[in-house]
Amino acid sequence: MPDEAGVQIRVQEVVKSFTRTDFDSPLVVLDNLCFSIERGRFVSIIGESGCGKTTLLRMIAGLDFPSKGCVYRDNVKVTALDSKCGMMFQQTLLFPFLTVYENVAFGPRMLKKYDPRQIRGLLQLVRVEEFSNAYPNHLSGGMRQRVSLARALANEPDILLLDEPLGALDALTRMKLQDELVTIWQKRKNTMIMVTHDIDEAVFLSDTIIILSPRPAHIEETLSLDIPYPRNRSDPRFIAARNRILEILQYAGDFR
Repeated sequence: MPDEAGVQIRVQEVVKSFTRTDFDSPLVVLDNLCFSIERGRFVSIIGESGCGKTTLLRMIAGLDFPSKGCVYRDNVKVTALDSKCGMMFQQTLLFPFLTVYENVAFGPRMLKKYDPRQIRGLLQLVRVEEFSNAYPNHLSGGMRQRVSLARALANEPDILLLDEPLGALDALTRMKLQDELVTIWQKRKNTMIMVTHDIDEAVFLSDTIIILSPRPAHIEETLSLDIPYPRNRSDPRFIAARNRILEILQYAGDFR
């Protein structure tokens, strides 16, 4: 159990259900989830489709709320969105009528925290500075995801939530951006929480992996990975962690 002094996110006895118009009983998606995440961790959440992973991220962000139980950020109950909690989606959701620079600067301008040096620094960090005047439709999928990451970081969030951000990319681009994510996390010290269906990706990026059961989801197991960065996918410790996750998922149910 993490030291409570270092805990940034706490999910306490969370149940999430949805009303179904054609059924008498609600659909229970998450069932009595309890866990804590310490500040500065990189945590991945894995489970089969439909088990509530994205719903869990939305509740941490303040975009949705538990049916029962509570989610806390920095010991404060989550009741609304907060600029200190950023989110990056699988779809890039960039404004097509704004340039790369303008997309990244949009959040800080809305919050009246615009600093051109910060925006240029972010563009350099994700390696898109030479495309700052380009529009999203002129960029590859990988480049658009880099811009989306810079935009998510532009409000200087303490927590960055990643909802399958690399899922639509080809394998080589995905691996390059995995390397970038590790570098950015180590430089900026954000707490990162990522939903992914890619087991290798979870092991490559995370220091902690939360494995959810099929719906109604509970925590099957939480793995702490003691594998130094940068990680090698052929490392026996990497392979052992991947095999353990596969074993748990196959026991828990179908995983796609």
